[in-house]
Amino acid sequence: MTNKKRLTFETIAIKGSIGYASDYNRNGLFMVDIESGECEYIGLFIGEPLNGRRIHSDAVWVGSRIIFIPGSGSMIDIYYPEINQFESIPIPLPLPRQHHFYMSQFKFIKVFAKEEYLWLIPCTYPGIIRLDLKTNDIEVLNEWIGNDEYFFRMAMLTDKAEVIAANGKSNAVLMFDLDKQFVQIRHLGEHNNGVMNACKEGDNYWFAPRRPGAIVLWKTDVNEIIEYNDFPENFVDGSIVFSYVYSYMDNIIFVPAKSNYGLMINNDEIFISGEISKKFSQSTMEYLFETDTSLYFREISNESEERSFRVLKENNKVEDCEFFYSDNGKRDKELLLHMANNHIVVKENKGFGYMEYIKGLGY
Repeated sequence: MTNKKRLTFETIAIKGSIGYASDYNRNGLFMVDIESGECEYIGLFIGEPLNGRRIHSDAVWVGSRIIFIPGSGSMIDIYYPEINQFESIPIPLPLPRQHHFYMSQFKFIKVFAKEEYLWLIPCTYPGIIRLDLKTNDIEVLNEWIGNDEYFFRMAMLTDKAEVIAANGKSNAVLMFDLDKQFVQIRHLGEHNNGVMNACKEGDNYWFAPRRPGAIVLWKTDVNEIIEYNDFPENFVDGSIVFSYVYSYMDNIIFVPAKSNYGLMINNDEIFISGEISKKFSQSTMEYLFETDTSLYFREISNESEERSFRVLKENNKVEDCEFFYSDNGKRDKELLLHMANNHIVVKENKGFGYMEYIKGLGY
C-alpha cells in the first residue's frame, strides 16, 4: 500500500541538490531532492511531540552534522547523515507566566553558526541562546529583555558580526553584536506596527509589515527612516500583510500573505505587483525556504486548496513545484512502535488518523 503524499517544510539544511528537512505538519526528518521534489523518510526526532507542528524553525550544517533549532519543540536536535544517528540537547525553558510574551510553540526563529558557537535568535523565547559546539554548554543572554511584546519573525539579517531582527508586533528592532555579545533595541518608524520580513539593498534596509502599517526604509548611511503607507487604492492589507520582501533589478518586491496583492517599489513609487499573484480568491501565502537559485512559497486557500511554487532568482519567473514522498507505512509503523514502547497516546488528527494507523500496523 504505497501512495504519493505532499510534503511541506520550512526548515531545511541544504548541500548541493540534497536537503534534510523537518516536516511542517508532523514529527519527521526527510531527505529531499531539491531538483526532482522526491523526498525520503528517515526517522523521528525522539523526545519531540510525535504529532507536533512546526517542531523546528531553522537548521544549519556544522561539519558533519545538521543542527535543528526548536520552534514548538523543546530541544536542539542533531542529525549525522553519514552514520544515520540522532542526538538532542535540552534547552532551559522559562517558568510558566514568567514572561507575558513567551509562547511555547514559537520559541526560536533563526540560527547562526560563528566559529565555535551556535546562536539561536528568538521568536518569543526570552533570550538569545549561545551553544558551545565543543562542550554543548548553553548560555542564555537575556539582559536586553524590556517591556515590548516580542514576536520576532523572519525579518532577520546579518551584517558582518551583527544580527538585525525586527519585531513582528511593534517597531522594536534588535541589534546584536555576536563578537561583543552586546544587544540594543531601537525603535524604527511611527507607523511601524510590526515586521514580517526584511531585505538589504546596499546600505538600505527594507521592512515588510506583518500587521497593517507602513513599509519602512532605513537608510543606515545617513540614519534616515522613510515610511511608505500611501498604498494603491485597490490594495487590501488583511490581518497579516506580507510574507516576504526581496530586491530584483531596481525593484523592491513585497510578496502578499493575506493581502489581496503584492506591492512593488521603484524610485519611491508604489505599484501593484504582478510578479507574484494569488490563484485563490481568499488565501494566505507563506514563505518557506530558499536555495542558491530560488525562493520557495506556498499558497493555502480558506477552503484548504494548496499549491507550492518557486521564484527563480535569475529572472524572477514563477514556477509551480511540489515535494512528495512515497507513503509505504514506515513512518506510521515507527510512530506506533514508539507509542507502544513508551506508553504514549496520540490523538487522531489531520496528520495521523485511521488510515495511518492501519498502515502502521502493516495492513
